[in-house]
Amino acid sequence: NWTFTEGFLAALGGQPYVDLNNDGKITLKEFAEYIKNDMVIFEEQNSPSIFTNGFPEDFTLSFALSKSGKRIGERIEAFVENEWWKGRIIEENGGRYKIHYIGYNDNDDSWVEAKNLRKIATPKSYPVGTIVEVEWKKKWYPAKILDVTGGSHYITYDGYGEEWNEWVPTSRIRKPKK
Repeated sequence: NWTFTEGFLAALGGQPYVDLNNDGKITLKEFAEYIKNDMVIFEEQNSPSIFTNGFPEDFTLSFALSKSGKRIGERIEAFVENEWWKGRIIEENGGRYKIHYIGYNDNDDSWVEAKNLRKIATPKSYPVGTIVEVEWKKKWYPAKILDVTGGSHYITYDGYGEEWNEWVPTSRIRKPKK
């Protein structure tokens, strides 16, 4: 869905919702936190960041544009054409909100009334230590949950070495069949 790419372009373009501390600058550290949240919320994926000596975490990527409304940048679901779509509020105008739908082109953005917006539902989460089955290449394998971040689960497959451990979305996990 290009969530990471969209987030990176938003940071470079100075979108005010990436300026997490509202100081007018978008730093590498802010972008890392912003994209980590977007990846968990929109993709159920874990996106860790590592800073090296060449690029310190306080390195400024861009200067933030001024925020034109309180809800700008809010992650939401919008009810459009009888379906809920994940997106972000990018403009406000008199109780209507322009929504950018994650993974879609800008020309797919649309105006939605407040009554057709809701918070994004938290994905189902399995507790650490839970025995589950995980889908991989259309087959289900026994596994165990090692860690959880949002809707993303770090799992280990039974009988496989730790090099096979991976982060998987809730959509690839189910309770074991008896």
